[in-house]
Amino acid sequence: MNANNQKILILHDYFLYKGGGERLVISLAKNLGADVAAAFVAKDAFDPRAHGIKTFELFKETIWTKIPGFRYVQVQLAFLFKTGFAKNYDTIIYSGDCLMAMVRLWRQKDIRHIAYMHTPPRHLYDAYRERLREYPLWKKIIFVPFAAFNRWRFKFLSRRLDLIITNSKNTQARIKEYLGLDSTVVYPPCDTLPFKNLGYGEYFFSWARLYPLKPVAKILEAFISKPDK
Repeated sequence: MNANNQKILILHDYFLYKGGGERLVISLAKNLGADVAAAFVAKDAFDPRAHGIKTFELFKETIWTKIPGFRYVQVQLAFLFKTGFAKNYDTIIYSGDCLMAMVRLWRQKDIRHIAYMHTPPRHLYDAYRERLREYPLWKKIIFVPFAAFNRWRFKFLSRRLDLIITNSKNTQARIKEYLGLDSTVVYPPCDTLPFKNLGYGEYFFSWARLYPLKPVAKILEAFISKPDK
């Protein structure tokens, strides 16, 4: 039980990577005394259970969860149909795209709903046109109505949150632009001590995954233009 006797549950879409979102959820759970629920925990990802955190896994990772489109539908259905236990908590914090759980929970007035919104789903908003350009015609035919429905779903459920917290002013602006909603910036914890006094003099460090939507190459371009750095 956490300090103020509030039962807190953090819903995180899934633990697929050793990434920043997963670190944040584990840090929140440890400091708030919260339990965690996720669609699944991949074998190579950060695992909250390794930190002594009570964790509900809605289904087990299978070969099907490695297929992005199938995984997306499976995850959404899991949060819709397998989160009835969440009604026993006083506060629910949503991390990642797991707002489908609100369909069965938001009418319960005794539950406070908070989202730590890392970003509105990028494939539905700012990266939508780029994703669409990459797809062949048959995928475009499926993706366009799929994205339209899920934009409506995400916006509808986001408007029923009691509070939206986000990780940066950049993401705050994105939430305002695409959802028309205000949010509060709470910077995620970042343990920089292990990277101090390494004997390299002044240096800059990026922890971003090498992933197209996290354009690490732009960091390199920026430093090429600043040879003094």
